[in-house]
Amino acid sequence: MEYKNEGLFTRELSGAKVTDTKLAAIAVCTATRGGLGKLFIQGNESSRVTNQGLKDIARGCPSLKVLSVSDISSIGDEGLCEIANGCRLLKELELINISSISNDGLIAIAEKCPELKFLTLDSCANVRNETLQALAWVRSQLESITIKDSPLIGDLGVTSLLSPPIPTLTKVKLHGLMISDVTLASIGLYHSSIKNLSLNRINAVTKGFWAMAEGFGLRSITSLTVSSCYCMTDQILEVFGRGFPGLKQLFLRNYCLLSDFGLVSFSKSATGLERLELESYNRITLEGVKSLQSISVKEYDAFGSVALILLGKLCQKLRHLELNGLHKTTDDGLISFLESLLNLDGCEKITDATLLPFVSSCSLLEDLDLSYSRVSDSAVAGLSCWKQHKLKVLSPSGCTKITNNSMPYLTKLGRNLQGLNLQGWSSMSRQKIGSLVPILQKRLKLSYKLRHRVAQLTVIGLRFSFYSLLDCDIVPLLFV
Repeated sequence: MEYKNEGLFTRELSGAKVTDTKLAAIAVCTATRGGLGKLFIQGNESSRVTNQGLKDIARGCPSLKVLSVSDISSIGDEGLCEIANGCRLLKELELINISSISNDGLIAIAEKCPELKFLTLDSCANVRNETLQALAWVRSQLESITIKDSPLIGDLGVTSLLSPPIPTLTKVKLHGLMISDVTLASIGLYHSSIKNLSLNRINAVTKGFWAMAEGFGLRSITSLTVSSCYCMTDQILEVFGRGFPGLKQLFLRNYCLLSDFGLVSFSKSATGLERLELESYNRITLEGVKSLQSISVKEYDAFGSVALILLGKLCQKLRHLELNGLHKTTDDGLISFLESLLNLDGCEKITDATLLPFVSSCSLLEDLDLSYSRVSDSAVAGLSCWKQHKLKVLSPSGCTKITNNSMPYLTKLGRNLQGLNLQGWSSMSRQKIGSLVPILQKRLKLSYKLRHRVAQLTVIGLRFSFYSLLDCDIVPLLFV
């Protein structure tokens, strides 16, 4: 496959097409047509390529910036040294399942490719601690480091590569390595530039996660992934909340020891969290996730339709939902979830024509926010005639097309409402708003104030809490 980007060609070869002859042809053809910028080589048992192929690329493609080679055992240090000599503009190197690569090739890359920013070493069995120690001397420009399933790499190699701190480093992935508390503590203490950290199958640690979070060095981290690290507990999750105040995305996978206690404790500190992904759990429910905008629930047997309905009631800021492998979730649960999340705040082009048909089909809708939309008196009239509704809270705040003409309809709606928000509603006169007080006081606790020409009505209503479906408790709700 061949395509061009920023004046340079990108070539992708796989399977039987990966041969020395093909690589030589690419070097010749792209050299006369603007140059080769990216090369992706995906090998298999039918591939016939050697170090000679990389030598031809190195000599004919000095413009190469991205090189990815995977599943080829016949390429080794000799070919990588040729790339280092000929491709001095290389910015990204990805080596996956290349067992013959060792110290010499990677050290040559580090020394002769000063623009290298992205390094991935995945399943490279002969890459050792000494390799990473050598890289440490020339790694000042690195922005992303990924090291996976390399059994000969441990604390000495990783800490050497990461120490002293690299100011440009923002992304680190460490998967399936024999590293201990020492490495995690080092990351937590010194690497303030890291924003994205992924740890997978790091099982030789005991107190490393505590040290990483309590070090307060990862103040810039916004995304954290921790998978299949068996020492993860509720207490550690709580420490994560305190140690990573800027965290926006948290991905936790394959833990049986985490429960609601840890998630709730974490959420009290991580108030800026926007996305949470939980996969393969059996002790976590939905408590403590009110601020989330994105939720992914996968392979969670205890998550059914009732949990989905409660999720809709709890996460009013939710914008993205991914459900995967939830065998107990039904149509009814999904429909109820969608109906409970209708929020049209700030949708300036939403009018009566859109609102009324949609709302009339949502028989379980309880909370409707119309703030600053273009709905008019006709919409309020239509809502008042909606006989089968379960609407409890209505917010037409800032709807300039709703006027005094809506008074009789609001009065009718008020017989069933438990919350009403009219803040910033300047299109209705002060006298009309004032007249709502004695009419609705029997149902709602009201207080209102008039400031200049803008009438503001603050309503303290009663609304079912998140747990109302379980214990019928009610709590005060203040609209300001």
